Amino acid sequence: MSNENRRPFKQTGSLDGRRLPPRETTLSPRISFTDRASRAPSHLLAQVGQEDGSITTVGMTVKPKLIIGREDPSINYIPDLNLSEFNGQAAGVSRQHAFIVKEEGQLFLLDNNSKNGTFHNDDKLDSSEKVLLQDGDLIVLGRLPVVLYFVYD
Repeated sequence: MSNENRRPFKQTGSLDGRRLPPRETTLSPRISFTDRASRAPSHLLAQVGQEDGSITTVGMTVKPKLIIGREDPSINYIPDLNLSEFNGQAAGVSRQHAFIVKEEGQLFLLDNNSKNGTFHNDDKLDSSEKVLLQDGDLIVLGRLPVVLYFVYD
C-alpha cells in the first residue's frame, strides 16, 4: 500500500502489552452489531505501541491479503502495515512477518514463519497458523505490540 493511502495520526497514551479497552471505531452508526458480525470491516486501525509509551494509530483499507512487516528500500518494497517507522527491526519484526487475510467475511491473522514469532492475545501462533481476528485484538510481532480495531462503512 502506498503511503498516500494511509491516514496516520499521533495519539498519546500508554500500551502495557495488554488489550486496550474497546472504543467505537465505526464510521456508520446505522450498522447493527449483527450486521458487523456477518461481514468483514472495510478498514483497520492499528495502534502501534512505542518504546516511549506513546501510541501511533495507522489506518488501512482491508483487502484480500494484507502484509505486516518492514520495508526494504533496496528493492522498493513497502508492506501494507509498515512497522519500520516504529523501530520494527530492533523489535524483531521480519519484512513479511505476518498476514491478515479476508475469507468469507472474516479476518484472520497468520504468522509467516517469522523468526521472532507472532502472538495473538498472549497466545503464540505456530508457523502458518491461522486465527480469527476480532475488534480490539492485541497482536505482538516480535516484541512490537499492535492493537487492531475494525471500521465499518
